[in-house]
Amino acid sequence: MHLFSRQGILQRKYEKLFHLLLLFFLTIPAQAGEKTFSAGDWSFTCDSENGYWKELKWKGVTLSNNPGNFAPFMWGPEWPTGKTPGKPNLFQNPVSSFPDSYAKKAGKPDTLRLKRHTWKATDSTLQLEYEIGPYAVTDTLQFGTPKDSDLLVRTWDLTLKSGPRSIFQFVQLNMPLPDGGKYFFPGGLRYPKNTRINPVSGLGKNGREEISAFSTLPMLLEQNGVCSILFGDPLKDKSNLQIVRVNGAAVIQYNFKSYGYLEAGKSQRIGPAYFKPARKTIDEQMKTGIRELYREVGLTVPKDRPDWLKDAIIFNASVGGSSYSKALTLGGFHAARTELLPRLRSLGFNTVWFRPIEEVSQYHPRDYFKVNPEYGTAEEFRELVRAAHDSGMKVMLGIVPHGRNAAAGAIRGNPPEALIFDRNGNVPRYLAFDYKSPQWQEYMKKVARFFASEYGVDGLRIDLADGSNPNWRTDDFPHPGTVPANVPEAWWKAELAKRNGKLDPIPYMRPSLSRRQGGLEISHAIRAGLRSVKPEGAVLGEVQYAPYMTENDVIYDKEFCDYFLRGVSWCTPLSKDNKGFWVQSLANRQEQQGYVEPADTLRLRFTETHDYTKTTQVVGIGAARAATALTFVLDGIPMVLQDFDEGNGEFLRRLVTARKLLPELRRGSIRYLQKDLSSKDVFGCLRTTGEYTTLCLINFTADPRTVQVNLPGDLPIEGSLFHDAFTAKTLPATQKPQIRLRPYEAKILALRKPSEAPGFPVSLSRQESAPVKGSVKFARNEWGSPVITGTTYSMHLSNSTGMLIRFTDRNGNILLDDSRFLKQEPFLERRTSNPKIRWNGRERKTPFGWILSGTVTLPEGDRIAMEWSFYPDHVEVKTRPLSDSGKHRDLALAFTRRNIVRYQVSTAEGILDDDFRTRGEEGTPGNLNRTSYRFYGTPILWQSEEIPLDFRRPVIGGFQKNCGEFVGLKNPLTSHPVNAMLLDRVNGKSNWCAAFFYKDSEAGEAAERFVGTGGFTVTLTPANAPLSPAEDNPLIRTGKVSIRNLSYGWLVRGPGYEVELSRTGGSILRWSKGNRRLLSDGGLICENGKYAQDKDYEASVRIRREGDSLKMLFSGVFKDNLRNPSGRKMQTPLLRYSMQYTFDASGTLRLDCAVRSDGKRRSPITVAWSATSPNPKAVRLQGAETSWKPTRCERNRLLQEIPELSSETLSDGKWHFFRFQLQAHER
Repeated sequence: MHLFSRQGILQRKYEKLFHLLLLFFLTIPAQAGEKTFSAGDWSFTCDSENGYWKELKWKGVTLSNNPGNFAPFMWGPEWPTGKTPGKPNLFQNPVSSFPDSYAKKAGKPDTLRLKRHTWKATDSTLQLEYEIGPYAVTDTLQFGTPKDSDLLVRTWDLTLKSGPRSIFQFVQLNMPLPDGGKYFFPGGLRYPKNTRINPVSGLGKNGREEISAFSTLPMLLEQNGVCSILFGDPLKDKSNLQIVRVNGAAVIQYNFKSYGYLEAGKSQRIGPAYFKPARKTIDEQMKTGIRELYREVGLTVPKDRPDWLKDAIIFNASVGGSSYSKALTLGGFHAARTELLPRLRSLGFNTVWFRPIEEVSQYHPRDYFKVNPEYGTAEEFRELVRAAHDSGMKVMLGIVPHGRNAAAGAIRGNPPEALIFDRNGNVPRYLAFDYKSPQWQEYMKKVARFFASEYGVDGLRIDLADGSNPNWRTDDFPHPGTVPANVPEAWWKAELAKRNGKLDPIPYMRPSLSRRQGGLEISHAIRAGLRSVKPEGAVLGEVQYAPYMTENDVIYDKEFCDYFLRGVSWCTPLSKDNKGFWVQSLANRQEQQGYVEPADTLRLRFTETHDYTKTTQVVGIGAARAATALTFVLDGIPMVLQDFDEGNGEFLRRLVTARKLLPELRRGSIRYLQKDLSSKDVFGCLRTTGEYTTLCLINFTADPRTVQVNLPGDLPIEGSLFHDAFTAKTLPATQKPQIRLRPYEAKILALRKPSEAPGFPVSLSRQESAPVKGSVKFARNEWGSPVITGTTYSMHLSNSTGMLIRFTDRNGNILLDDSRFLKQEPFLERRTSNPKIRWNGRERKTPFGWILSGTVTLPEGDRIAMEWSFYPDHVEVKTRPLSDSGKHRDLALAFTRRNIVRYQVSTAEGILDDDFRTRGEEGTPGNLNRTSYRFYGTPILWQSEEIPLDFRRPVIGGFQKNCGEFVGLKNPLTSHPVNAMLLDRVNGKSNWCAAFFYKDSEAGEAAERFVGTGGFTVTLTPANAPLSPAEDNPLIRTGKVSIRNLSYGWLVRGPGYEVELSRTGGSILRWSKGNRRLLSDGGLICENGKYAQDKDYEASVRIRREGDSLKMLFSGVFKDNLRNPSGRKMQTPLLRYSMQYTFDASGTLRLDCAVRSDGKRRSPITVAWSATSPNPKAVRLQGAETSWKPTRCERNRLLQEIPELSSETLSDGKWHFFRFQLQAHER
């Protein structure tokens, strides 16, 4: 109908009359002092005097009522309408300059008065206008939107009517509940809590439960057949929900982390808060309703996200090198092109993400348009990008929008309006730029455009994408004559002079908006700048929370890396949790993550970043590989960090190949199988796309598992096989297959018809076999040098040095070039020391072969006993030091070979298996002396004091194309606990080198006192193929005690007791007797636990049997509890410790300890041993020193101070020894 026709005019008149009548009739008096408003299926009643909610109904079902007369809203710090007890987690540390004002006791509540209400029938909107003291509040309720008549939208405006400027923070919008009903917070971390639907009545007298603090996770509320979805607007301020019981009544609170100034006459708008009921169950709303609501309110991912991202397999690297070495170990742009790119091609990665390259350093940008000269030139970086593109790789580059500091901004020419100012008017020393500043957004867009146009990168990783610090600058700032701290004075005065002494006003309402909203806007600006040059460009936001998906193509998934592997107070890590609970927590969290995020959210899956300690150092090789496999089989994009590939090359190559060959792993749907597996500590999922399906299983335990899988009935099982991505073997496909998994093994089983085999590469491995029988021939050549020929080998020894000259297999292939003695030089460059030997007579014939022994003398005078034993299939070298010249800090017996292409090390945590290459030839060894004391980028590929050899197969392997050898230790538990190493060069030249140390300066004086010196026996064995992983992980018996590795630590079992020790520092994870846990988290601490033994991820361990007892010596440095390496983790000077445990049949744990400071202590210090116990009185700690005070028992904590250790005594730089023992106290 035409708008201006006669019928149209009449229709508009009737519509106007209808709305007037509707406005009259929809305000229906219910009871005296109440007003009721109705619209569609909604009915709302409030108190006509104070505006308190009385009742909310939808389709006749009461969803909210208020018998407790609870205030409709609250805000701090004055709490004029009252305050609920218990500080929400969301309100922890809102900004560093705030006091803990939530704890401020609310005074007597002011009278809340409903000044007026306005009902707009045209859009079903009710405005309730309140007055309370000097404040005016408008609470706006919209009952239905143009898109959805069942959606309630609530916004809230706070205004200071008059008076001086004040601060507001912590806004809570309340919704009181009727009795009954149940609720659920989907997306939680911990099982069984993340599967438990709770009755509202279960809150107890004054209970409180809160959803995850910063994620936009919804709450589901079911009442009388109606399930409602609740969540707060996530695009301006951070928000969450909680349900509390106050004075017997249950209340839902929308918490908004909003804070800022209140200025007379200016409003602060908070929200909206959403409430969406439907006649559905909690399960239905979780699986479909949440995402539908997200789409409706605009929580959607970018529609133009590039398609290539879904196929990306990312390797994260610095062109400088390892993040643990000040990024020095690789060498720069040229080295990245000539060394790193070939490595990535070999492993199969198709995307490389380079961390920032701008001047001055990675995360301290001064000039975005210049490269760090330590890395090379801009042209060299362009060459690197071109080479990556020529190899078929996409390139992402880090961009750092926080801008460093004001001095850097002055150099760049940034305006002072782009800076952040705290409440005192000062600029932060770091993270100094405002993400909500239009000038800064435009500048970062320009930087992004430059990176794309000048360097040709395909994507940008946005550092700290969640937002900037809050900007507290006011319109009347700055005050005349003041210069903010951390700002160049001359620049500041010059800029103010251009502006007549005043800065442009901040163009937004409050400081808190620079956090969430600022993060979204800076991401939008950077993405726009990139895509103006690269239409298929993508941005990766370094942020966990789902709302950032609206402006980023990919966001992080930090929770697996941070919480599940490393642990926080609200999420128990793998090392300390029940493994069944841990896997169920993880599986349910991952499944629900898919329901509570915007549709098509794309997560970056990883186990570590440059901000964290190495995963292998935290949980060990086996568990780290299982975790990495998980990142490859989940939906999202897998990312591997530089350094993890070392020793894991073969493992990664097969993971990458599986990801490439199986489209369902990249683009398929995911179905979690936690309810369909017979083993609760095995993770399982199905990935499906079209007609293709892959079954993924991961064993997260140190034990083998045989798991039965109940597969869905709609899979094409008949006539299909399971194709194993790691072995290329096939398994019969059945509806309920039983799959055996090794400890920490991942299986990727592609379900295919025989004609559709994916083409996984075949794995060659060595089969275990009995010792070879045969004879050994001993002869001498024309120079008198011994030549020994066994069944599988031939060996030549030097008659003058006693060293190996050549070791070959039966086909004449050279296995080892020589043996030699090495001593340490700066930066661990191992150099040769030439010996002379005096033979102990002639060779001797034995039943197994021949023996030849002698004494070697080094040029410096050291004397070493050597005994060569020749068996048909291998050679043994028994050796021990006879005298020490004192001129060597380090001394090792080493075996070398050139032209090795692959190496293996059979460790207690798993087999290191990788291409052999010389790394970092253009780099420099280094360490982050704030956080690490070991050097990285050295010739050391592996050393046993960090990851001990496997007790059953203690060998180091080197392989050429058609042959190989194993160099190992015989009986490592019963011989001297030698530190063995695999090096990638000797005397600066590329060489595979297995070295075994008589003396090791890293061990220190304390370790030498505990362990002493002794000999060891090296075995040399030809190998026809690499080792296969062990099928099991049994306890190894050592006298009366048994031991086995758990990847994240060690299990020691004695008669009637068990102890688990952590690989990080050697602290006691658990000590149990029978079914009774005696204690956990036991270890040395200082400064009341700020620094602790159990935080040293670089600690060493040496294990040996002594009679019927087992001794384990851990040595390291006290470190703080930060989980990332970017902060200062160690004291200055370093405080070192050594702790030796003795386990035997008695059940008493004996601990011999030593502590040393590297220098004079400048502040007081206390050292203690601490543990937690469910019953501290059940444990008796007995010290050997009589000066010790009785052990303190505080609740569930044991604390024993070591009085001999103080800042005065430790300042002498010597080791201080003490001992004590732990006994189970039988009552």
